[in-house]
Amino acid sequence: MDLVILVILVNLVILVILVDLVDLVDLVELVLLVSRLVLMSIYRYLLLPIYLGLKPTNLVLLMN
Repeated sequence: MDLVILVILVNLVILVILVDLVDLVDLVELVLLVSRLVLMSIYRYLLLPIYLGLKPTNLVLLMN
């Protein structure tokens, strides 16, 4: 679970750095891109192991 939070924080830091470089129109596209990256990260670290056969209880133990 800490890994997902870390990925979200890294994406937010990248977003804050890039905000200085872009216009408001580009900011909307950037927010959509970062949110898609966050969703893909959640899929990769939470949903994909469940599809591969891990049970959610084992996944919670694995994340801690």
